[in-house]
Amino acid sequence: ADVDGKEDSGAAYIWRKNNDNDWYFEQKLAPDDLQPGDLFSNNLTLDGENLIVTARLHDAHQSNGGAAYIFRRKNGKWKLEQKLMPDDLQPNDEFGSRAALQGDRAVVSAYRADDMGPDSGSVYVFKYDKDEKRWRQEAKLTPKDGAPYALFGINISIDHETILVGAYNDTEKGITEDGEGAGAAYVFSLTPSGEWVQTAKILAADGEPGHNFGRQVGLNGNVMVVSSLANYLLPNSGALYIFRRTSETKWEQQSKLMTKHVVGDSFGSDVSLDGLTILAGARYDTDNGYRSGSAYIIDLC
Repeated sequence: ADVDGKEDSGAAYIWRKNNDNDWYFEQKLAPDDLQPGDLFSNNLTLDGENLIVTARLHDAHQSNGGAAYIFRRKNGKWKLEQKLMPDDLQPNDEFGSRAALQGDRAVVSAYRADDMGPDSGSVYVFKYDKDEKRWRQEAKLTPKDGAPYALFGINISIDHETILVGAYNDTEKGITEDGEGAGAAYVFSLTPSGEWVQTAKILAADGEPGHNFGRQVGLNGNVMVVSSLANYLLPNSGALYIFRRTSETKWEQQSKLMTKHVVGDSFGSDVSLDGLTILAGARYDTDNGYRSGSAYIIDLC
């Protein structure tokens, strides 16, 4: 969106359901410091009366360094509570690539960060300090085997004391001649001492170079879902992998879900997990016309 003549600065619009189950427009959000090309609202997450909205190309301190904005709803109005930027932000990190929010924790990725080589990626954890009434950086996450171009942080999910991070260009299971990795996902857990540590690396049992496993991730309790936009059966048809936690540090693949194997559907292009119900997008599905898209609701009973 172009706001106040600032091309592609971005905006977020909030609708709310009333007691008659009708949706009405509540508020438009656009921070005053946005500049052309910031792409505010490229990613956002709502948790109750708290909202995080990112602008991954924001240029406040570094060109395309990125930023995230926390809003809180008070007395019927959404107000900017705090702007988040890590201290070690570098040009082109694209902090705000993805964001997750739950309770007093916010997780924001910078999948173009170069800590372990170009575009290796990193993820930041922020915690709300109730005494100081401020969000403070709690941790910075990088994988033990991080590597250039892995794109760690391409997607993230948090469930209480567990964080799941996708790295869809990880190459442990191979890489194509064009540089497309098989992909992976990483699990981080909060220790009793308050430290976030990597506790697992998740790979698809049938992972192959170019599958992009880890493009989308979802986490809820002892269940996780990880998407792979490519597929060895048909190009870019997509698949979902379901894992269940069997111990504190071990996850086992339970199933692989696919549609009717239509080439190019990109099943799993977006994923949300709520309890044992999955909402999965297939943005290039053609049932209602070329690339009209579709969504699937899947019950994991």
